[in-house]
Amino acid sequence: MSALLLVIAAAALPQQQLAFSDSSLLPSASAPALSFPHYEPVLRLNLHLATPPSIQQRPKAVELSDGYYTRLKIHKYTSYAMVPLFIAQYAVGHKLYNDTGENESLRALHSTLAAGIYVGFGINTVTGAWNLWETRAQPEGRTRRYAHAILMTAAAAGLVATSAMAPDDDEGGGASSSASAHRTMAIASMSTAVVGGLMMVFWK
Repeated sequence: MSALLLVIAAAALPQQQLAFSDSSLLPSASAPALSFPHYEPVLRLNLHLATPPSIQQRPKAVELSDGYYTRLKIHKYTSYAMVPLFIAQYAVGHKLYNDTGENESLRALHSTLAAGIYVGFGINTVTGAWNLWETRAQPEGRTRRYAHAILMTAAAAGLVATSAMAPDDDEGGGASSSASAHRTMAIASMSTAVVGGLMMVFWK
């Protein structure tokens, strides 16, 4: 009975009231759009963080000329030829150092070997300095190249000092003070050159 009375009461309600009740649950077409002014900076920040960073351009490759590789080959083979010259010069110089008499043939051979060493150093100085300048903008291997250049420059300066310290012909053979200084400087210079060359072989 009570259920029947509820149905009758619901049927007796005005239709406009029912329409208003139903439509009030839905947003009006003329209602203003939702706005969140306090959250706009946060949204802009999130969009900024989401933007991928600009990709850095890779460094431009340095093009080397054909002359570079030709000079490099000359430089390398000349360096190889210096090793037997160093060994022969040390052996001849050691014999002259311990010889108490004058040996003109050994002196002539010692001078010839010294001239060959100076020519080889001259060739390597020109080709090495030229290639060092051409690769000045190449970052790869820069430390190795400059360390090699410093060692070879020191060796070349030592060889010039060795020539200036050479004993006079009238001093003869034997371990005189000038001959001892000449020998010490020669060994130090050749050793520095060998270290500089081996560095380029093993330091890659």
